[in-house]
Amino acid sequence: MNDKQNIAILLRGHVKKSLDNDKLVNYINGLANLYNIDLYISTWNVREVRSNDTWRPHKNTLISNDDYTVTESKIRKYFSNCNI
Repeated sequence: MNDKQNIAILLRGHVKKSLDNDKLVNYINGLANLYNIDLYISTWNVREVRSNDTWRPHKNTLISNDDYTVTESKIRKYFSNCNI
């Protein structure tokens, strides 16, 4: 029987550069060693807001146009080695 406590983690907002390295998945895996995790992700279909998409002052600084879209398959691939 598993005696770990259950927790839910909600990740929301623009992805930006978070799928470009393994820091997030390593963090989730570390938590998974201590807890039973339900992971929920709510994001946009683009990695970051662009200056023409918002009324707020904003610079386009992070993402090149060729890797700008976010898809469910990209998210699933990133978390494929996650122990949850």
